[in-house]
Amino acid sequence: MTRTALVTGASRGIGKAVVQRLLADGVRVCGLYRTEGEAAELLAKELEAASPKGIALQCDISDEQQVHAAVARCAEEFGGIDVLVNNAGVTTFALLENLERVHWDSLFATNVTGPYLVTRAVLPLMGPGASIVTITSGLGITGAPGKTHYAASKAALIGFTKALSREVGRRDIRVNAIAPGIIETEMSAVGLNPELKARYEGQCALGRIGQSPELAEVVAFLADHRSSYVNGQTLMVDGGM
Repeated sequence: MTRTALVTGASRGIGKAVVQRLLADGVRVCGLYRTEGEAAELLAKELEAASPKGIALQCDISDEQQVHAAVARCAEEFGGIDVLVNNAGVTTFALLENLERVHWDSLFATNVTGPYLVTRAVLPLMGPGASIVTITSGLGITGAPGKTHYAASKAALIGFTKALSREVGRRDIRVNAIAPGIIETEMSAVGLNPELKARYEGQCALGRIGQSPELAEVVAFLADHRSSYVNGQTLMVDGGM
C-alpha cells in the first residue's frame, strides 16, 4: 500500500533531500514550501513527475488558515497521511541583549508554532503505524552564543516531541525528532565562513560537516516500519560533536 508523506520546507536544503529520499522509497509526497521561486518550481515538477505522483503547495506554516487549507488539499488528493516531517525552520544570529521582541516572535512563529499547527491539523488524518518526524537542532541541547532564540525554539521541539509521543503512542502513532549538527544547506551557509567551518570540522569526530542526504536517510528510517519501536526519541546526527 502506498504511503503518503507531508513534508514542510520541502523545496530546499534538508527538506529537498528528504523529499527525494522518500520518493526513492515509493512514498507519495505532499511538499509544502513558503516562498515562490525556482526552488519551488523544481519541487513541483519533481513531484508531478514522480511515481506515485505528489503535489507541491505554497504554505506559510505560521499561518493557521494556510496550514488548514494545505492539509485539506493534501487529504482531498490522497486521503490519509502516514508520515509528517516537520522540517521548515528559520535562524538568525543575535546576542540576547540586542534581540528585538519582534525577531524573537517571528522565529518562534515558524520554528515552534508552525510545527504545532501542522501537526495538529495532520493528526486526525493519521492511523496506526503513522510516524511524525521533527527536525530540531543540536543547538537545542548544547546552545551557542548568538543563538539563544534559535536554541530555545529547538529545545521546545524536543519537549514537544517527547510529550506528544506519550499522547498518541497508544494509537500506534510514533513521534520522534532529529537534532542535526552542522549540515551543509543554503540556510547554514549564511554566516558559515571558511574559518567557522574549519572550527566545526575540527570539533567533529568525523572531521567534516554533514550533508542533507545523510540526514534524509535518518528521516526515512524513522518514517518507516523499520523503526517501529522507536518512539519519543531525539536522535543526535552530528558526526560526533
